[in-house]
Amino acid sequence: MNWLKRLGANIYFIVLIGLALLLFILGGVKVFG
Repeated sequence: MNWLKRLGANIYFIVLIGLALLLFILGGVKVFG
C-alpha cells in the first residue's frame, strides 16, 4: 500500500511538472511567435 501511495505521488508530481513545462512552452511561443 505504501509503494502505491508513493507511485501516486510521483505521478502527481510528474503531471505537475508536465503542465508547468507546457505552460512555459506555450508562453514562450506567444512571446516569441
